[in-house]
Formats: sequence, structure tokens, C-alpha cells
Amino acid sequence: MERLFVKYQHFGYPLIRVGIGIMLSFHGLTKLFKGSNEWEHLGQAFSQFLGIALPALPLGLTAAVIQAICGIAIAVGWHTRWMAIIALPTMLVAVGILLKDGEPFSHYSHPIEISILLIAFMFAGSGELSLDKSQTTGTGS
Repeated sequence: MERLFVKYQHFGYPLIRVGIGIMLSFHGLTKLFKGSNEWEHLGQAFSQFLGIALPALPLGLTAAVIQAICGIAIAVGWHTRWMAIIALPTMLVAVGILLKDGEPFSHYSHPIEISILLIAFMFAGSGELSLDKSQTTGTGS
């Protein structure tokens, strides 16, 4: 059994990248499909947490779009480092808001986990099995 895992160990990182990218994009798409009330709510929470008066609706919409687009890009391995850098602030603010609101660990642990993975993606990049790699080697379709 160990031989099997060693033989295919190069699938480990892409599996993490694809899975987390899909989950991040689903979180963003869910927020997008909920519509303007959700965007307003997200934007207000973000603005209040930062202590800066910002227009809530566009701010919430931007956060949802960032999660959706960056998640898809990370999943396919397209500019993974940059997408992780762009998405990370949305997760960090989510952690801050949930902590400030006194939410239990089970509520803020997910954005902490995603933040850790985004930081790892910043260091690791897209990896071997990615759109970036296929574009640089000419093996992509």
C-alpha cells in the first residue's frame, strides 16, 4: 500500500490546491447568489471591523467576487501565489469579525484554516499539475 502512495505522491499538493480552491470559490459564489442583502451585510461587517466608513454594498460584493474568482484560479493553478495574496485579507477579516463578535472556535476555525492554506500557497505557488505549469512547458491543451 505504501508503494502506491509513494508512486502517486505528486498528486498530494494538487489535490489540496484544487479542493481548497473549489471550496473557496463555493463560499464566494454562495455569497454572490444570495444577492444585495448579503453583500450589504458583509460590507457592513467588514467596514465596522476596520473602523472605516466604506460603502457596504460594493465592499461586500467585492469580497464575494474575490473569493469566487481567486478560488477558481487557485483550483486550476493559475497565478496561485497572487490569488492567495488577494484572497487572504478576506479570510483574515472574517476571523477578526468572528472573534470580535464572540463566536465559538468552531465558527472561526474554518477561516483560520483557509488562511493557513492560502499562506502555504503563497510559498508553494501553483505546483506541477497546474495551468501555470502547462503554459510554461507547452504541455497544456
